[in-house]
Amino acid sequence: CIEIVVFRFASPHKGMRLFLYALFSALVLIPAGIAALNFDRVVSYVTNSYAQREFSLSDRLLTQPQVLLFYLRLFLLPNAGAMGIYHDDFPISTSLTQSFGTYFSVVVILALIGVGISAIRRAPVLAIGILWFFVGHSIESTFLALEMVHEHRNYLPIVGPIFAAAYYFWHPDFKRLEKRAKGLIAILLVIVFSAVTFVRSMQWSNLVDHAAIEVHNHPNSDRANYSMGRIYFLLYNNEPNIETARLANQYFARAAASGSNNIYPLMAMIQMANKARVAPDPAWVATAANRLQYSRPWAPNMVALNNIIDCQLNHYCRLADSDITALLSAVIANPNTVGAMKGSAHSLLGGYYAMKLGDLESATAHIKAAVKAEPDRLEYRLDLVRMHEARNDLAAARVELEAARKLDSWGLQKARLDAEVALLDSALAARSK
Repeated sequence: CIEIVVFRFASPHKGMRLFLYALFSALVLIPAGIAALNFDRVVSYVTNSYAQREFSLSDRLLTQPQVLLFYLRLFLLPNAGAMGIYHDDFPISTSLTQSFGTYFSVVVILALIGVGISAIRRAPVLAIGILWFFVGHSIESTFLALEMVHEHRNYLPIVGPIFAAAYYFWHPDFKRLEKRAKGLIAILLVIVFSAVTFVRSMQWSNLVDHAAIEVHNHPNSDRANYSMGRIYFLLYNNEPNIETARLANQYFARAAASGSNNIYPLMAMIQMANKARVAPDPAWVATAANRLQYSRPWAPNMVALNNIIDCQLNHYCRLADSDITALLSAVIANPNTVGAMKGSAHSLLGGYYAMKLGDLESATAHIKAAVKAEPDRLEYRLDLVRMHEARNDLAAARVELEAARKLDSWGLQKARLDAEVALLDSALAARSK
């Protein structure tokens, strides 16, 4: 952006100009060539990424123009109430004609890009201000299946508009304001920006206040409501009382009511009920299982399932075993569950069958399925080794251990694998006696 707008590949030496053209062409063509040669893998990566989101590629591309205008609006009119760590309540656009805002945002963004390109020669500072902003957002606001909105993405791109605004504001040709008036405006802007920054830093300095402010500013945010519920859950954990439990469930229920594919609030409600020694509503498990089986897979849900299983095995949760197996089976039954998420579900289910139900045959079958889903995952191979050892099938354990060693091509896990070999040798020696 700087080279095209400011320096324009200029040099008194023809050889240097050719070198600059070649260098910048390579910076574009080499990545483009690599992407072209791996086109199927790139498409597969992008497609699989969107399989775990609640929005599609077209939804993202239609929504991002509004997101970019939101970033610019926060720069021009900083509003602490509109800011936040959670923006999962940002409206998703599914078609160009869905609302006037969608159409308007697309037109404005295209117009700004057009102005930036056309101003390269006539007004390079304006061009650098506009194009810097869009180049800065060219990765995180285009086709990658990232979260829709995060304010920190704007830190570097907003330097372009700030630079252009400051340049034209202080330029001698801008005579509508006297120098003294410009200085006064600059001071006022510093005060306003500093005040907003101070307010936000104070809000972030206390976890309880931060959670309360986030849910106040974003009442429809699943994550803001869940975070507030977690605060009350922790307060209940320190000092149990009915009102704290009620408030925790209130915020968890708000988070769960969105109908998204997020099961965190449902698992939290189950844990809260078990913590309070109250029978959890069976509908919570049924709703979570429904989301896991029929909604778009969302990898973080596996952490929520892991937490509830840990609570079941090691702490205070008292769900029926059929509830745990139903939740994990729902993940596996989802036709869109692939790769790491499928492997994780089989691994957790295999572990539950082994540790809680004592069903080694079912446990081994699921660990094998985990290995099949992620054949390069060393942990699953070693889990399968232990399953075979527990079933006294030491020959099969030896085969899997050799397969695990092949995965460690750099020898980073040599000590760990040697220890497993030693255990297996001891078991074989004991058998021979």
